[in-house]
Amino acid sequence: MLKIHKTLAALLWLLSGAAFAQVPFSAYVANTIGENLSVINLETHTVNPNAAALGLYPNQVAIHGEKAYLVVSGLNEIRALDLATLATLQTFDTGAGSNPWEIEFISDELAAVSLLFTNQVKFIDLQTGQAVQTVAVGNGPEGLLYSDGYLYVANSGFNGSGFDPGTVSRIDVGDYSQNTIPVGINPQSLDKDSHGNIVAACSGDYVSIGGQMDVIDPLSLQVIHSVPAGAAITSVAISPEDRAYLATSGFGVLVYDLAGQVFERDVANPLPGGPGAAFDRQGRAYIADFFSDSVYVYSPSHQRLNGYLVGDGPLSIDIYDPAPNAAGQPGDPVIGDFLLGQNYPNPFNPATAISYQLSPKGQAALSNMDLAVYNLRGQKVRTLVQARQPAGRYEVQWDGRDDGGRPVPSGVYFYRLQAGGQAAARKMHLIR
Repeated sequence: MLKIHKTLAALLWLLSGAAFAQVPFSAYVANTIGENLSVINLETHTVNPNAAALGLYPNQVAIHGEKAYLVVSGLNEIRALDLATLATLQTFDTGAGSNPWEIEFISDELAAVSLLFTNQVKFIDLQTGQAVQTVAVGNGPEGLLYSDGYLYVANSGFNGSGFDPGTVSRIDVGDYSQNTIPVGINPQSLDKDSHGNIVAACSGDYVSIGGQMDVIDPLSLQVIHSVPAGAAITSVAISPEDRAYLATSGFGVLVYDLAGQVFERDVANPLPGGPGAAFDRQGRAYIADFFSDSVYVYSPSHQRLNGYLVGDGPLSIDIYDPAPNAAGQPGDPVIGDFLLGQNYPNPFNPATAISYQLSPKGQAALSNMDLAVYNLRGQKVRTLVQARQPAGRYEVQWDGRDDGGRPVPSGVYFYRLQAGGQAAARKMHLIR
């Protein structure tokens, strides 16, 4: 009988998921000089600077599902690591002398890899590791972007002594036919905005032709907006709020509001860091600073929230941000028609950012909304927002003070969002 009870307990333990490693909210950083991978646990704020050895010239880390894919240019290979254990699961050989630059996922079964030295894009079966198609493109293909059945390829145009006119190839992943889109000199990186427009970061020739950002209409295949950057921009990453983060060659990261068509941070006041940039589901920006061996975390309003020391020469970063489950953990609770995010940083001193999102389909938007901070006795400490707001994403700061402007003591507090007859709450910890 005792044996049966033990077996049943073990079975329940297995069914509860306790026997399986859960991957926390984390940042993965490829360090090209250190030739290794750093992992930042964003829940505990701890760093493993040498989590895995990678080899010569790791150029990109890309998270897909429960795996981290590393593009190791100097070894002509793609390596897939298990996110929980960091064990190598697969290694894909891209061919001698190919110098793989970037990987982009078409589906769970298919990915594309740009091959800088052979002027090709190779489509790889992620299950078998075999190439299913190789497509010739322009000179020096680098950045990739998949969107709506097409793979976009940034052809830098480098010919050994200079740069040919920059182009973006658009490949139909159904039949591998392609179109060519003229853009600025030396396009290196691609992303897309919320309207589906393709955004290209063009570096220029580093001498007489400056960098620019080109916005491509995917229907007409024409550049519809071009913005001089004032510096050589080497990569672009677009935030959930349609801000283009443009990394430069040593001048920091510029931030351009695509909707307002204005720089929020230009060459006169860039964000420190670059070239790597990524975002979590709350819209926070994670910027890898190659020269200081650091990763900086910024709010959507460009307030620095945190910083972490990582390996030598961080070049690329990606975020594993678990989707919410029915209980709201891990991730953010979605209650009815709004989402309340976890404050960041947490614990905090002296201030923290609280974000929330109102759905355009529900009753929370444009209803009377109240966001307030409470102590453990249930007493209201501070009203942060009390207004009618349209659908959208919002962020508010709490400075650890009550409604009278007085600092509150260290301890655990709750913040509660009520809107449209619904409510959700989160816990936070203030440390003086």
